[in-house]
Amino acid sequence: MSFAALEMVPASNTLEKGVGEDSRQLWKTEEEVFHHATQPILSGGWKRLLADEAFEIYSECSEPDWDGYDAAPLSEDSVLHARHFIDLIPVWTPRPDLVPSPDGWLSFEWRSFPNRILSVTPGNGVVIYAAALGSQNVHYGRVSLEECREKLPPQIAEFLSEYF
Repeated sequence: MSFAALEMVPASNTLEKGVGEDSRQLWKTEEEVFHHATQPILSGGWKRLLADEAFEIYSECSEPDWDGYDAAPLSEDSVLHARHFIDLIPVWTPRPDLVPSPDGWLSFEWRSFPNRILSVTPGNGVVIYAAALGSQNVHYGRVSLEECREKLPPQIAEFLSEYF
């Protein structure tokens, strides 16, 4: 079995020869795209992918009845709350699934084994969570967004560290 390694470097001849503010802006954009494309998935690189996915889901679900069952459209606030929540998730946790909910918000879901699930929805002023961690181990609640400005709510952090 053999492997090939390809060194990723920005194209050297694309934008270097331009002059002026437009050229500088294009050069900066090319550098940002290069950095984004080469950021490792490990060590939290999945956070960038998850943030990109939030925008994709928003573009697909921002119209009323996006699911064919009268779902509310996702709002820009739902994406902003999701982006903030992504920043709070510790890098050591597994990447959650991002799911649009019919009430117009984005939910985060972690699954482990057939009977463990944690669902977290940062919404309008609150973070709502529900955890089914076994047949007799069910938890749910809400935490104000004010309590989540700097760090993940302790209940959610505990569920993630112990069960996922």
